[in-house]
Amino acid sequence: MIYLDNAASTPCCTTARIAMREAYTEYGNIHRGIHRYSERTTAAYEAARDKVARFIGAERDEIIFTSGTTDSINLLARAWEHNIEPGDEIVVTILDHDSNRLPWEQLAKRRGAKLRVVSLGPDFEPYFWPHITERTKIVAFPVVSNVLGTGPWVEEVVELAHQHGAIVVADAAQSIAHYTHDVREMGVDFMAFSGHKMYGPTGIGVLYAKHQARMKPVEFGGGANAFEVGTPPIIQAIGLGAAIDYLQENRALVQSEYALTNYAYMHLREHVNILGPMRRGSLISFAMDYHPHDVATLLDDRGIAVRAGYHCAKPLHQALGIPGSVRVSFSFTNTTKEIDRLVDALDEVKSILR
Repeated sequence: MIYLDNAASTPCCTTARIAMREAYTEYGNIHRGIHRYSERTTAAYEAARDKVARFIGAERDEIIFTSGTTDSINLLARAWEHNIEPGDEIVVTILDHDSNRLPWEQLAKRRGAKLRVVSLGPDFEPYFWPHITERTKIVAFPVVSNVLGTGPWVEEVVELAHQHGAIVVADAAQSIAHYTHDVREMGVDFMAFSGHKMYGPTGIGVLYAKHQARMKPVEFGGGANAFEVGTPPIIQAIGLGAAIDYLQENRALVQSEYALTNYAYMHLREHVNILGPMRRGSLISFAMDYHPHDVATLLDDRGIAVRAGYHCAKPLHQALGIPGSVRVSFSFTNTTKEIDRLVDALDEVKSILR
């Protein structure tokens, strides 16, 4: 089977699976126990927090473990709500995944604020400058779109938002496994991502919070961290730490994804209508004259796993005037031979559906 659905979830690496298996069999609960099992688990859990912090250039007390990107952004929207007044504005983009649009849309409704959606220019870039004003309090966007594979220039958006006193929230779910992220250099105030998109397990995510002091706790219970109440995803966090080790060990191979994506782009563009510009991350979405679900089903019959539909970004597809798309997304474990098989399979699909 050729797996080209890495943007949805990357396979959990062996390093993470081994670390989690060991944690399940030899560890206990964290923080409050004084026996050796609890102390060992607490050390491993907090070591994972340190790894995440170093991985994105943050301080350890700026890292909040969640269940995933969606949970991170929902947590932030609720914890930041008291800072939003009627008449304030929240800016998102047409590129956004529902997870980085709907929480802000709901926050705007609850607080009587206005949600402004940045559309795309002819070069597929969102133009923020007409939308960010003195009323803007939050600017949220994806570092990389899960449909087009591209995104705004982060530093430019951050500078513009900060000039108007707004905070910046970056959705790094699609970029975290493929690019180097340094939150200090990026200048973002908050950033969210998921472990299952970076060779780690499901059920674990991260919210980087530069301004945690301005967040209001929204869940209550036992815990050493105001935003990590109760028993957190201990084993998953340990697995995430191991996945970060795996990514860093294979950083040179990760760079090969650029060449692979370019190879795929050059070979696919003669067979399908590719969405978005050539400059992109490690994914390509395309449209054909057939329903994307039919295309994906026939590709699956030929041993190729892809994603089809709206990809939780229906407004973007509506703006593009298409009923969904087919998405292929790559890992450094994919090869050019697999791309060649994809191209051949698409020709077979055309002959069947024609």
